[in-house]
Amino acid sequence: MAGPGRNGPVHAARGTRILPAMLVADGSAVVVAMFLAFTIRIQVAVPFTEDFLPADRLEMLPGALSVGFFTQLPLLYLFGLYDEGFLRRRREPLVSAGLAVLIQLLLISAWYFFRLDLDFPRSVLLLFAALNLSFVSVSRLFAFRRLSGPDRVMRLAIVGAESEILALQEMLVSGAVGRSGVEIMGAIRSDGPARPGERVGDSQLVWLGTMTDLEREVRAGRVDRVIVAPAESWK
Repeated sequence: MAGPGRNGPVHAARGTRILPAMLVADGSAVVVAMFLAFTIRIQVAVPFTEDFLPADRLEMLPGALSVGFFTQLPLLYLFGLYDEGFLRRRREPLVSAGLAVLIQLLLISAWYFFRLDLDFPRSVLLLFAALNLSFVSVSRLFAFRRLSGPDRVMRLAIVGAESEILALQEMLVSGAVGRSGVEIMGAIRSDGPARPGERVGDSQLVWLGTMTDLEREVRAGRVDRVIVAPAESWK
């Protein structure tokens, strides 16, 4: 089992590979989505448009790509779409991706509006947003499946008195559970104060802080399950 406070080998390897791949995928999504948006408008009769887009409008592609790149990665980062813990959730990243692309659409529209460049085809911008959202959503679903696979490490936190935490940790480490991809991330002390980062007794386990700190860890996706160590009177 991995040491306390660190990701297991399978999980760490996956996160290390997925996040850079997503950065590349998101950058590529801008290029592909914008190029396809122009190509579709030039070659396909899109509903609610008067005519095909003239081919010479491709001259706008480099400028549109610049604005797309400038907004894509920062917005996705602000919405937590590169956070490994957040990506382990199924629905929330997809909702965040939709909001990020919507804001990107508004920002690009505002950019051209304030530049008084009103010739940029709005249909291309809408097609770009739809295609870009599709690409970003697919990459987040892929990340979810990779990070939530059957061989992922289940990360636990233990809450209880110090002596009971140490006893439960020894049971988990020495028992069958300790050999099945479970990692103890840390503990929360219920019988007194504990400084975050300090060792729990003579073990390798560390204190995570208060219940508020634990709640933050769970919401960030860094802790999957919380176990309450039974008191001596309950044994």
